Amino acid sequence: MLLFSLISFLAGSFAALSMAPLSAWPVLFISISALYFIMNKASTRWKAFAYSWLFAFGYFLFSLSWIGNALLVEGNDYRWAYPLAISGIPFLLAFFWGVGGLAFYYVRRTIGKIYQYPLFVLIFSIAELGRGTLFTGFPWNLFGYSWIGVPQIVQSVHWISIYGLSALTILWASAPMAIYLSSKRRMKAGIALVSLLSAGAVLISGQVRLSTAAYELPDINLKLVPGHIDQAAKWNRQLMFGNYMKYIKESYPSSAEEAARPTLIVWPETAIVDWHYQDPELSSHIKALLAAYDDAALVAGALRGGPDNYYNSLITLDENAVPVNIYDKTHLVPFGEYIPFGEYIPLKTINQFSGFIRGDGPQIYSTPLNASYAPAVCYEIIFAYSLLPAGQPKPDYIINVTNDGWYAGTAGPAQHFTQVIFRAVEYGTPVIRVANKGYSGLIDPTGRVHGLIAAQ
Repeated sequence: MLLFSLISFLAGSFAALSMAPLSAWPVLFISISALYFIMNKASTRWKAFAYSWLFAFGYFLFSLSWIGNALLVEGNDYRWAYPLAISGIPFLLAFFWGVGGLAFYYVRRTIGKIYQYPLFVLIFSIAELGRGTLFTGFPWNLFGYSWIGVPQIVQSVHWISIYGLSALTILWASAPMAIYLSSKRRMKAGIALVSLLSAGAVLISGQVRLSTAAYELPDINLKLVPGHIDQAAKWNRQLMFGNYMKYIKESYPSSAEEAARPTLIVWPETAIVDWHYQDPELSSHIKALLAAYDDAALVAGALRGGPDNYYNSLITLDENAVPVNIYDKTHLVPFGEYIPFGEYIPLKTINQFSGFIRGDGPQIYSTPLNASYAPAVCYEIIFAYSLLPAGQPKPDYIINVTNDGWYAGTAGPAQHFTQVIFRAVEYGTPVIRVANKGYSGLIDPTGRVHGLIAAQ
């Protein structure tokens, strides 16, 4: 058991290389095949649980190692919890795979070995779906994201979602070992045929979509202003006015031609606080900025409220610096923006505020420029099919603002941006992405990135 336990952990750790920034998808064919081999050798239910749990623990430990960096930002009270953060979250997430291992053990014994390959794919695909949806969900680094460098395969999420592509990835990656372990030629041929046909269908349909997809954007100028402000300086009261003026200065038109175009200016998550547009002296800077254009509007991430009722919002300001719509983030980050079971756990959130109030769910807004958008603040963008209200026409854009300054210099911003690209393809809707210390740009419905502004 010790040898198989070690191999399981190492295989999962190796699988972490498949995620951004490396996105080395071939490693999955080694790591997931190794897991399939070991799961077929599990002689007891506890071994089955342990092997699959260890695989997932290794995978999450290394692919999510950047999460703890939020605790290392200067002034954070929870630096002491860094070891717990980088190991505790993988520890918990791995239970979805551990339960999957138990299910595979019992179903395999009940139904028979002949069905073990499709059962393996089905059960662990369900485990990933559960991870992404249960207990608020955390669908970060689903295996389907490993294909970010193969645009033909990325297109498949438009029809089958990221969960469908992740299931196909498990199917393809475990196929070599399933073929090797199968004792019947007919079964070997069947596995190979299913894998090759499904991969061929995905590649061909993806190429067709890339070649034929057409879309039209509203004829407006997009002015994306990430700011790139260090997290340690973001809420320093002596620096906040300078941070605000940095956004103002970088948002002015660069030419008379740009000033003459209808322009939508977008600032990242919590770029401003509510008194920036409520105070007459401070709001005068926004008014002067918008007056520099013939026709312009500002969409900005804003911290509203306080001291005990904060909102993480995305607001649109007109030429008078008056909010014409306000969206409050709905899918809050556990421990970052609220404490689960806070009445029983006497902790403060790690973002230096007392916690946030949840918004009312997906919305679609119109701007003064007659361009509609659906807002998504920070990691709301990682949740498939949860950004648009049901029964309404698609907006012109999804606008995603975020602050990746917590994780600057790690794999986190690249992994976050990868998921934004997949949302654009999934919805078939352009995404305007503006990130402080992350990756910003316009992503079209095929996943192509226009005007990329890389993290600094």
